[in-house]
Amino acid sequence: GQDKFQQVMDGIDAAFTAGFDKVQVNTVLMRDVNHHQLDTFLAWIKPRRIQLRFIELMETGEGSELFRRHHISGMVLRDELLKRGWIHQIRQRSDGPAQVFCHPDYEGEIGLIMPLSRI
Repeated sequence: GQDKFQQVMDGIDAAFTAGFDKVQVNTVLMRDVNHHQLDTFLAWIKPRRIQLRFIELMETGEGSELFRRHHISGMVLRDELLKRGWIHQIRQRSDGPAQVFCHPDYEGEIGLIMPLSRI
């Protein structure tokens, strides 16, 4: 991988500057890698109209060991969001595969893409 963090952040800012009302950002929450940063992710979208989509890690090809070590069920994240007062939204056509959650105190939204977990 490459460290492109600042370029990504600049691109998000550029999208808002260009007049986009909302921006979608995809990421994968992984156990023992970044799962402890959930509060940081939530703080980031609190004042911003960003739909942050957490894509559930999938087991592919030779990635069995990576999957075994780092997979977090999307249901675990969903339950945590509900416990914190996030509300599961009625599905919109623009949601695609994501289950979208909003919170009255946040400008942003959370989307969960859970190919392995089912509600």
